[in-house]
Amino acid sequence: MAHSATINTIGADLFATVAGTSHQANARKVKRSRDAFLRGLRSQQWQRVNQFDVQSSCDGLVEKFFVLNREDLAEALSDRLKELSKRSSRWIPEILALLLHLQGNPVNKSRVEDLENLKPPAPPPELTWADIIAEDPLDEEGVWDDIDYERSSDEELLSEPKQPSRPRRREITPASSLDDDDWIAAAQSCIVSPDPTPLQHVADGQFWRTGDHQGSMTELQAVRETLFMLAGLPTSLYHSNSQEKIGCNANYAVTHAMASTWRYALQEFADIGTGLSELRAWAKENHSVALLQTFRSAVLDELRSFDKFLSELQATYLDSHAVAVSLTDILSKVRPQASLQLRLKDLIQNASQKVQQTPFVLLEALYDEINLAQMTGEAAVFSFLGRIFFFCLQTYLKPIRRWMTEGQLGADDQIFFVGTADKSSDAASLWHDQYVLRQDGQGKLHAPSFLHPAARKIFNSGKSVVFLRELGKYDGGPVSTMGQEAEPRLDLETVCSSSTTFSALPLVSFSSLFTSAFDDWIRSKYSFASAVLREQLFADCGLMASLDALEHVYFSADGTLFQAFADALFSKIDHGHAGWNDRYLLTETARGVFGSAASVAPERVGVRTAATREPKRSVKALATIAIDYFLTWSVANVVQRATLSTYQRVFVLLLQIYRARCALRAAHLSLSIQTQQHQAEIRLCTLLRHRLLWFADTLHAYTTSTAIASSTSALRSALLSPAASDIDALAAAHAAFVAAVERRCFLAPALQPIADAVVEVLDLAVRFADLVACRSGEVAVGEGRGWAQDVTKGARRGSAATAASTKTSTYRRRRPRDNRRRSALPPALTAEDLSSSSEESDYDNDNEADVDAPQQTQPTNLPLLHQLRDMKAQFDSLHGFVLAGLRGVARAGDEPCWEMLAERLEWEDVGRKW
Repeated sequence: MAHSATINTIGADLFATVAGTSHQANARKVKRSRDAFLRGLRSQQWQRVNQFDVQSSCDGLVEKFFVLNREDLAEALSDRLKELSKRSSRWIPEILALLLHLQGNPVNKSRVEDLENLKPPAPPPELTWADIIAEDPLDEEGVWDDIDYERSSDEELLSEPKQPSRPRRREITPASSLDDDDWIAAAQSCIVSPDPTPLQHVADGQFWRTGDHQGSMTELQAVRETLFMLAGLPTSLYHSNSQEKIGCNANYAVTHAMASTWRYALQEFADIGTGLSELRAWAKENHSVALLQTFRSAVLDELRSFDKFLSELQATYLDSHAVAVSLTDILSKVRPQASLQLRLKDLIQNASQKVQQTPFVLLEALYDEINLAQMTGEAAVFSFLGRIFFFCLQTYLKPIRRWMTEGQLGADDQIFFVGTADKSSDAASLWHDQYVLRQDGQGKLHAPSFLHPAARKIFNSGKSVVFLRELGKYDGGPVSTMGQEAEPRLDLETVCSSSTTFSALPLVSFSSLFTSAFDDWIRSKYSFASAVLREQLFADCGLMASLDALEHVYFSADGTLFQAFADALFSKIDHGHAGWNDRYLLTETARGVFGSAASVAPERVGVRTAATREPKRSVKALATIAIDYFLTWSVANVVQRATLSTYQRVFVLLLQIYRARCALRAAHLSLSIQTQQHQAEIRLCTLLRHRLLWFADTLHAYTTSTAIASSTSALRSALLSPAASDIDALAAAHAAFVAAVERRCFLAPALQPIADAVVEVLDLAVRFADLVACRSGEVAVGEGRGWAQDVTKGARRGSAATAASTKTSTYRRRRPRDNRRRSALPPALTAEDLSSSSEESDYDNDNEADVDAPQQTQPTNLPLLHQLRDMKAQFDSLHGFVLAGLRGVARAGDEPCWEMLAERLEWEDVGRKW
């Protein structure tokens, strides 16, 4: 209620302010408008701004200033954002969002000088005793006299409470015979007055305190001022501005040197001091990233070492023996030492624009400078930068070590190149989807360039630990406690074999030495975790058993099992069952058939089906059947889900080939040779059946023996080789195997025309078998099962002829009412085929299925010889296209086995005259 009342009060005042005094003319209308305004204001639920979007916009604005060469605005905005982040207020995102919306071309309209107007006025100076004395001097007579604090009268004393009486103690030491004046004299005799002469010498040496600043100075004084300046202390001989730029004071000179020589020497020191001052200013900044904090600590250590060097130089002039004072000698001693510090300053300045986005840029710059120093023969710089590099590298290795040994990532690690992509991903994609290698805006790895070769091993080592934890084989401690070898040292002496001194450089390049040492460091943590995971995959997870199961289910590793499943499916199709593709029945059949294999778990087998418009007797309808074998999550990280689609397509191809072979072997044209035309029909039918059967058998032998068997053998060799040391290598080997099988079985996208032609040939074989069965007037039982099985117990016990006559009579009784004659010719594939036959196909679809009798092809008014010749023409066209395609791709050098397949498929031109 209080909140609502506050909104009403503030809203009413706002409405009155906006509406003004013109509303007095119509008070009723104004009241309605005010009530509507207050209702809308109370019902509005405004959401707060997204603080992350605001932070991203501010960072983008800073980067925009850098890109447009407004470093002054970028640095000013960045400093204030850092200062603002230290303050805790819930309304800071809203304030920043408001300011971002109010900005108007800040690049051209903003000036850093305007910030001076925003500074609060200086507070009044504190009251000091000097101000008090200036207004009221303490020069009254007797103000500094000693005061006698003894009691002068009883009236000036406050009544004191009586102390309880205590027993008198026996005095051991007799009372002194000295009075108070004697004590004062004795105390004054102990005070020694200091000699003012040394203090006067110091005052005389401070020449800048005199009123006259124009004059000469000794070279010893110049050396002292110079050393103070190099140490970062204020001096009179040198002055600095707000940009840490140090200049020389022209008011002083030495009498024994020319003015130009004097100014040149001072300017040399001023330039060195400027660089050191900038380095000291950077070292005073605070950094939140651990790597930058370590680098800052290293810089402070080097500055302290340089300050110690300056103190030793100063100590040489404090010795009692005579020392030659020379500003030039000081310059020759300071310049080599300061050059190392200035090298750091240049390195920091070059990386200053990128250090906020990529904190490891300083580490990468150190690595490059070390290699450059070795190539140019700068031994001192090599050793100096090498110490700092390995000191900072230890900090960068901490998240790497934690990831490789414990499989854990920091909460907000800005320098590590491993990140979490999807924590909610399931275990089957743990290896490939849960973690990711972070990349920058240019798509490069978010890591120093010298770590790129080892990044994949680091990445996989941590994932191996995570994988072992999910398998329950990780006890929660570092992997190093599980038998891992000791971690090698990574420092300058170890990497460079203790040959790096100020006078010598290693003969081998630093990059090679570091790469070798870092590989040893990685191997000490990578090899053990990967070996344990590999052993678990093969031993406990059953990787090879799962691959065997996939080969049995999809690749017909056991032909008898595949034949049993196919025969059960084809029997339903030939009998015209409407539920031939019922997924529940097919699942039970697949589990019963393939479950008899030792490596196949029946409960993991499943069958899916989809609706199709293709006739059910066509081999194309078999593409709607998808068989699944569900793998464990650990094996699914090796055999990825994307590769199972290729398994499924190979399974369909084998099923289609087997369908054509079964139909052809069951097709026998039983006609009496009455005329020469009948004899020609039998000869052409035999020729066409033989050529189709040769095509199907050759294709089946090639697919199972060459395409699948050779690829499977290569897969097993690749998986068992030492090179397959982690899941990435295992998954890559399996992906290469799947790609090889897909290519050799013509299932690759580039080979799709050949695959379509092969399917058309197989479909032509089934249509030929149906035509022969329809025109022969009887049903032949082929190998094991024909296209029309016996349906009565007596027919199964009797002869095939009895069963055939039973089927024929049943078919004649259940003939469809539509007596229109339809041709049994297959749909034409080329223009020639279209011109040779314009009749429709006789295939029935699922909606026309007869559950009691198989749907046979209707008799047509075209002669059988004409239909056979048309089928032969289609076969010759498709067969020639397949041969030409195989030889074409074989000449491209892709697969040599395609040329062999083309040779085996080629048939003597026996039937040309037909």
